[in-house]
Amino acid sequence: MNNDLICVGNAIIDIVSTIDDKLLNEFELVKGSMKIVSNEDFNLIFEKLKKYKVISGGSAANTAVGFSSLGGISHFVGQIGNDEFGKLFQKDINSQGVKFKANISKKDKLPSSKSMVLVSKDAERTMCTFLGASTSLGHNLIDQTIFDKNKILYLEGYLFDKGETKNKIKEICNISKINNMKISLSLSDVFCVERHKEDFLNLIENYVDILFANENELETLFSEDLKKSIFNLKKIVKIAAITRGESGSIIFDDNDTLKIESVKSSSVLDTTGAGDIYAAGFLFGISRNFSLRDCGILGSKCASSIISHFGARPKIKLKGLI
Repeated sequence: MNNDLICVGNAIIDIVSTIDDKLLNEFELVKGSMKIVSNEDFNLIFEKLKKYKVISGGSAANTAVGFSSLGGISHFVGQIGNDEFGKLFQKDINSQGVKFKANISKKDKLPSSKSMVLVSKDAERTMCTFLGASTSLGHNLIDQTIFDKNKILYLEGYLFDKGETKNKIKEICNISKINNMKISLSLSDVFCVERHKEDFLNLIENYVDILFANENELETLFSEDLKKSIFNLKKIVKIAAITRGESGSIIFDDNDTLKIESVKSSSVLDTTGAGDIYAAGFLFGISRNFSLRDCGILGSKCASSIISHFGARPKIKLKGLI
């Protein structure tokens, strides 16, 4: 089975709502962060929302959709529950051209994962996530046949939020190495890095070929400023893309270190998924042997197309950006 990209992550339904920052203060939520919550706490916050939109999400799933929109072949690996949210997730991701065969969680009959994406007036997003069925990835077998004759594996950092998935991640990485795939990782979130710094460093040093991070995540990983963090990162990974919002991105490989300007958007409504879609563009370029600079430029174009509307999935075919 030929795929350009295999994405492994949490299969999540996003509930997107524009909010006043007073709501964040009420529930002691740190603006711009992602917090893991219980189903009960999730429902307490959910009851406060006045208007919301329900859409399929998940960091790695967003990247898979973006990659498909560019004209690539992508496959998603994740767990869903046997419920309406699970059915919606599968229908949405399949309709957007991504290969995903429902892997339904049988452990404790867990419900599908869900995340509230609380969008402030300045377009910053704060997330509250109930992991649900996604936590059972470590308890299920991975279909090894999907890794045959593929190019790139993409992992989201949020996978590390449940201990039982850590060994499964290493198993997936070992399968990918046997199949000569490039392994890429997104650090996902500053607070995720704080929780799993040593695990991330170990994975990067032993498995990762391509790393995605924003500047705050990278500085947190090494407890250094950006310049020193990039210097340290170059010692342990071959290719990296460090995004910097309006300041663009810094990318490097064994030969070059380049600054890529951001692509200005007509309006900034929601930054949800900007990093996910940047990764989709960058990895599409890698899969097509683009130059390092062109990989970064395509990533920036894709990210710009996402922040101009609500939600983390493309509303236009990204293929037109190439």
